[in-house]
Amino acid sequence: MGVVYEAHDRKMDKVVALKTLTRAEAAHIYRFKREFRSLADVSHPNLVTLYELMSDGDDWFFTMELVKGVTFINYVRPDTMGSPATDVDNTLPVPREHSIKSAESEADTEIFDSSSFSFTEMERPLEPDDEAFAAANYLLDEARLRSALRQLAEGVNRLHEMGKLHRDIKPSNVLVTDDGRVVILDFGLVEDINPELHETLLAGTPDYMSPEQGAQTAISKASDWYSVGVILYQALTGRLPFRGKFFEVMLRKQTRDPIQPREINPQVPRDLNDFCMRLLRRDADTRPAGREIMRALGVPRSSATALPSISAGSFIGRERQIAELHDAFRATREGQTVVVYVHGISGMGKSTLVRIFLEQLKEKTRNAIILQGRCYERESVPYKALDGVVDSLSKHLASLRRAKAESLMPRNRAALARVFPVMLQVDSIFDARSAQPETIDLFTLRRQAFDALRELLVNIASRQPLVLYIDDLQWADADSTFLLEELLRPPDAPPLLLVAGFRTEDIEEKPFLKQLLLQAGSENCRELFIGPLAGGEARELTRSLFAAADVSGEPFIDSIVHEAAGSPFLLEQLTHYGMVNERAATAGISLTTMLEERMKQLPTGARQLLNVLAVARRPVDEAVALNASGVSGDPLQFLTPLRAAQFIRSGGKQYGVEVYHDRIGEAIGSLLDDGERRQIHRRLAQTIEARGLDDPESLYEDYLGAGETDRAAVHAEAAARKAASALAFDRAALYFRRAIELKPEAPNLVELKIGLGDALANAGRPAEAAREFLDTAKTTSARRALELRQRAGAQLLMGGHIEEGLEVFRVVMETVGFRLAKGPKRALLSLALRRLLIKLRGLSFTERPAATISESDLLRIDICWAVAAGLGVVDLIRGADFQSLHLLLALRAGEISRIARAMAFEVSQAAARGGGAAHERVAELLEKTETLAARAGNPHAKGLAIWARGLSSYLMGHWKEAAEYCERAAEVLRDQCTGVTWELTIANRFMLTSLLYLGEMVEVSRRVPQLLSAALEHGNLFAATDLRTRLNAIWLAGDDPDRARDEVIAAMTTWPRKGFHLQHYSSLVALAQIELYTGDYEVAWKHIEAQWRPLEKSMLLRIQGLRIDAMQLRARLALASAFGKERERRLKMAEGLADKIEHEKMGYANPLATLIRAGLAKQQGDVAHALTLTEKALKDFEAADMRLYAVAARRRLGEMLGGDRGRQLVAQTEEWMTKQEIKNPARMLNLLAPGFSAPQEKSL
Repeated sequence: MGVVYEAHDRKMDKVVALKTLTRAEAAHIYRFKREFRSLADVSHPNLVTLYELMSDGDDWFFTMELVKGVTFINYVRPDTMGSPATDVDNTLPVPREHSIKSAESEADTEIFDSSSFSFTEMERPLEPDDEAFAAANYLLDEARLRSALRQLAEGVNRLHEMGKLHRDIKPSNVLVTDDGRVVILDFGLVEDINPELHETLLAGTPDYMSPEQGAQTAISKASDWYSVGVILYQALTGRLPFRGKFFEVMLRKQTRDPIQPREINPQVPRDLNDFCMRLLRRDADTRPAGREIMRALGVPRSSATALPSISAGSFIGRERQIAELHDAFRATREGQTVVVYVHGISGMGKSTLVRIFLEQLKEKTRNAIILQGRCYERESVPYKALDGVVDSLSKHLASLRRAKAESLMPRNRAALARVFPVMLQVDSIFDARSAQPETIDLFTLRRQAFDALRELLVNIASRQPLVLYIDDLQWADADSTFLLEELLRPPDAPPLLLVAGFRTEDIEEKPFLKQLLLQAGSENCRELFIGPLAGGEARELTRSLFAAADVSGEPFIDSIVHEAAGSPFLLEQLTHYGMVNERAATAGISLTTMLEERMKQLPTGARQLLNVLAVARRPVDEAVALNASGVSGDPLQFLTPLRAAQFIRSGGKQYGVEVYHDRIGEAIGSLLDDGERRQIHRRLAQTIEARGLDDPESLYEDYLGAGETDRAAVHAEAAARKAASALAFDRAALYFRRAIELKPEAPNLVELKIGLGDALANAGRPAEAAREFLDTAKTTSARRALELRQRAGAQLLMGGHIEEGLEVFRVVMETVGFRLAKGPKRALLSLALRRLLIKLRGLSFTERPAATISESDLLRIDICWAVAAGLGVVDLIRGADFQSLHLLLALRAGEISRIARAMAFEVSQAAARGGGAAHERVAELLEKTETLAARAGNPHAKGLAIWARGLSSYLMGHWKEAAEYCERAAEVLRDQCTGVTWELTIANRFMLTSLLYLGEMVEVSRRVPQLLSAALEHGNLFAATDLRTRLNAIWLAGDDPDRARDEVIAAMTTWPRKGFHLQHYSSLVALAQIELYTGDYEVAWKHIEAQWRPLEKSMLLRIQGLRIDAMQLRARLALASAFGKERERRLKMAEGLADKIEHEKMGYANPLATLIRAGLAKQQGDVAHALTLTEKALKDFEAADMRLYAVAARRRLGEMLGGDRGRQLVAQTEEWMTKQEIKNPARMLNLLAPGFSAPQEKSL
């Protein structure tokens, strides 16, 4: 299946073995990946070390340790070197494939389909029948054999402890190096001891197969031990146990015992003769097991005793977490898609917890399908997070009957196979590959493949419970996270449970993990943190581990529990130490004592390397760590035993290593004195510099640890600037602070503090950034101080800190000759004058480079922009006033980037004003803006041009275009620009509101919590207030009006009370809609009527879209509260408001007015007219892409129609609202379309 080459790995700068896949067929790819993954994280001196799995198109390969040595037989019988092999290469016929023969192999591995196997086909000589065997060379190096056999057994035993069977142990797969190290190779046939699905393929090398393997019955660990017995027999006698044709040999293995080695070679030691015969027993159950074999071969108890493992029967504690996983699974049985992110620090038992849950699930839910995968750090394969899951899926589908598999197939199965070729193992997919033409467009192909995988999961989950489990998600790539989002996005997501596990300590280093957790907190997305075990649970677990090994550990339990501090990993390690170490009985058990004892067993040099990693307390490049530790020679002689003893693990970037557990690092570090720790830090720093590595963060840590604070400060600044250039602004702020703390009198202190302010601003922390700018302004020149105060004011205003921002800007504006209008009427007058000036002068300008324009003129333009932006969605009239000034000054100056920015704002202002000619005016301005942005050539201008198109589309009622352009603008601004928090907030605001109109309630409900969490964390009051009020309907969709009300109150508690801002209006709307939702119509009516006058005085109603929105809300409230003596007056008011809405002459407003009129007609008893109007409203809502209102109209229409058609319409709305996770459709209907049922005053 593969060919192995010797290659040079440039990253590791070492010679490695490169194994390539010679045939990229689905089954080969599956086994090739399984071969790598079976040992990807296993470190043992007697198992080959694997490095990295890669794919490039149809080419698959992985790198591994290059082992130079001879086969096991050649090593223990050195006089046979160069002689003909005593075992013969035999090739069984394989359907549609031929085995690939390695240049170094002694016997070929055979794979064939047992369902078509016939013994009669195999009747040919298995080995030559000549007299050479009678005269076999009996010269055996017994010392070599005993040492090599012990190592071989240790390697096999370790593999079994990992839950794997090798299935192809033979001399050519066991090499021995010049220094006597035995290494087991070739894991192409490796299989789980308890596989989910049993293969129909008989695999292995016939000479070394166990009787049960040849008979195609269940195989076990004993099967591998039988193969070891064959190797031992061959070593002792120079021949194989059985000779003859394949059928004869298989029959003899099952019916008779081989001739004893001593009968062939009388010099065979009695103990090895007897041991060999026990391994070759026909009955697998009577062969010795791993522990007995280790004892027989004299393997030390500490090596032979497996670490105690936790099974479902001995699992202690974590009842709450297990219950939460079962609760999440139950939700999927009700049609929900549920994601659970399971995380905790290393050693807390995340993987064990999920494994136990899945075992319980298999027992309770027999038909559940569980697809498991894992992310591997050293894999470079497409969609690595899902790759293992897709492999499991392909095996599941391949195991089904053809008709059943066919019934599950997605429409575009061929695209699925192009992206995931392993799926070609499924006949239904294999046959479809040639039936459909291939697409050349890779983007389209990916989209088709994603859709096909999603459809396939939907089909499976609709028939049987489906669970996906992905472990070690911290190693996922960006494509994987995108694919996960696509698979699980609403609506119509597959009703499955996805459990994803990752390490808590990686959250800060992996921003995508933080983003995933921001989505948690709902029924469909949950977070499950795994912390330390409680004392009682830890004690019970320790006691059960001792009991499982039949060891009395009662004297040690209290000290073990104390030392482990709730970590299941350390509990297991310390318990193992207590079982096997005699010193524990006298010296007691402590983590330090255990580590000291275990470190004594390490080879020379490994301790030095461990000390370096313990002091570093972070992932360190392998080469750096080895160099700093002062060791030389093959790195594997140090790394392998440390990994095998679970002292270290891979971590950080490629080829990084770190201490396995923080507590281990702390304990080992405590054994070193201060001088030793400083010296290690110094050597680490010097090694990093000598190798020319760009790692300022590590240099900061190490020079700080070495006590060289000046150098540490230099590297802290370098780390800050590197982080900023990588757009990691929170991290940049952290290192700017560290540089300032280390050198508070630094000559470049002002630059450092400005850098800190910039980092905070770019990280979306406006209030913190403003503080830094204002503080720095006190220590610099007047001109620069003015610029810094302007930046501080901009941050405060754009972050929603209105009063503080205006206070700062009053000083700034007075300095440059500006003044803020005192009230709405003066602002309106000023705005009218400036609009007249713009109309008179036009939009022409003379372009000039920024370098030719005075700094004071540029500053004045930027001040206007900051005020216009900060007030533009707060105090709309004063914001528009400063936007007009912004445009005038920019045109006068002629600097194209600032003109492009001002024009983008002008587009949204023109759209907001509305009016009959608005569409033509906006189209003209957009064309100019996009032309200017292209000429300016910078990402900010281009992003703002898209942003302007999105905002204007929204203000014109084009919801689809608005959502699309706002999303695109956000992508450009977020990915290509810095300092654009305000622009992103506005883009998100209009995009999410557009999605609400489009009826995408699930999507809005998914996004709002994570945006709100980020806004609150960063102190962005503007974004937080907007999300809590303007998008408050998401909590009503969840039928949680109390939460909705609390969010509004929390928002307005932090917002300025002076004036009547857009945020006050948004809170007014939110509170009125909450009361409308709950049926408190009169409360809602009084609430809005009390605030109507302040709203009018604020001049906000001059904005057309807001004016339509306010009138429609007031009309809905009038309809809902039209009862008693107020009935006629409020119905008349609703009619008048409907007239006014129609007179706005906006396409999207007309169906709103029509639906109000339909409610009026229903209230007045004219059902026929109400039906006509509701049908018209429904048609117009659908034409305007207003799905949420269209659903409400359809439901009202169905209720009035009755009969079959009416019930059908009602059922359609129920189904739609269920998909959009609207939990109380009746209440949501009363909110959107009141007035269709007899109003009743709610009793108090």
